[in-house]
Amino acid sequence: MTDFIVKDKLFNNSYISNYHSVIRLNGNFFSKSFYCPKSKKIIYYQKGEIIDNKPLIETNKQHLQKEIILIDTQYNTLTPTAFHFYEKQNNLLKFVYGENFNETYTDTLFFDSIQVIYAIDGKIQTHINKIDKKLLRSTFSIILDSFLSLYKTSDFKSSILTATFDNYFYLFLISNNKLLLANTLKYKNIDDILYHNLNLYDKFTLDKKETAFYFLNLSQLFENQEIKKTLNIFGIKNNKILLPPPKDAIGYKFHSIEIDDLFLHYKTYTIENNRR
Repeated sequence: MTDFIVKDKLFNNSYISNYHSVIRLNGNFFSKSFYCPKSKKIIYYQKGEIIDNKPLIETNKQHLQKEIILIDTQYNTLTPTAFHFYEKQNNLLKFVYGENFNETYTDTLFFDSIQVIYAIDGKIQTHINKIDKKLLRSTFSIILDSFLSLYKTSDFKSSILTATFDNYFYLFLISNNKLLLANTLKYKNIDDILYHNLNLYDKFTLDKKETAFYFLNLSQLFENQEIKKTLNIFGIKNNKILLPPPKDAIGYKFHSIEIDDLFLHYKTYTIENNRR
């Protein structure tokens, strides 16, 4: 499989030391982008298949100004920062999933005092063994951070966000300024996803008119409009497909890229740059 690559006219290998980079890894594919802090634009995007004997990440990072390795994983849980003990995090994740994990990692959410504890799929683990673990972020934490930020600027009383991957999805619920739900669930088809989402309205007595529903499709199994049409049938009108980055943050060539993946890259840059 040939890698898909898009370059903005501003991209120049000679200026690589001035760029930020995000590499997103899941079980089978990777995507990579470069962001120029000066122009505040994503100027390079690449997507391809993960090949076991082909290194994806160079171990020498000194030539890049900043880099983040974004990890897709179905093994995530939350704990308040004030009550988090690193020596206990393996046991906590084992308690949640009933599995043993050789190594676990943590992210601190930017918008709240919460730690995300996560484990990494074995296939991905081989590609990150030699890199600085400080570069790692979980997709779960980036999406949740983005959701918390989105809610704080919203006029809705409650908000739901679903982010789908090829065999699992993240499900988040915020209501009355409280994070009530942050789950990772497996699914076989789109009906499973819809069932869990629609069930939230009854379980938490959510008013459909005062609840925003956001959908981030990182799966290759169905189209955005398929779930949007079904939500409308069930009377959920305030549903929104998360949009690509602002037009001034990407070149015209990037409009052909999957908007959901591009959204994730852009949000990672936004959140990480705000940490400074």
